[in-house]
Amino acid sequence: MLAGMAHGAIPAEVQYAMMLFSLGLSLVTALAMLQRQRGARTVYLVWGVIDIAFCLATLPVKMNVLPGALLFAVICAFLYSPKSNAWFSPRKAANDACMTPA
Repeated sequence: MLAGMAHGAIPAEVQYAMMLFSLGLSLVTALAMLQRQRGARTVYLVWGVIDIAFCLATLPVKMNVLPGALLFAVICAFLYSPKSNAWFSPRKAANDACMTPA
C-alpha cells in the first residue's frame, strides 16, 4: 500500500493522516445518525464529495476511485430515501417515544 501511495502527488504521511481523519469523521457521523441527527447525513455527504474530489485530483490512476465512489452513491441513495427521511423526522421520533412501554 505504501508503494502505491509513494506515486501520489502528496506525501504518504499526509495521506495516512487524511485517511484516519476520514475514518474518524465517518464513525462520528454514523453514531450521530443512530441518534437520528439529520445534520449527520449532510456532513457525511459533503465530506464524501470532498474526499472523492480530492482523490480524483491527486491519484495517478483515476479508475481506483470508481468503486468507492459507486459505493458512496449507493449509501447516499439509501440515506436520502423516503424511509430514511421518515427515520430522521422529528415527528417520527416523537411518535416512537410515545409508543415505548413504561
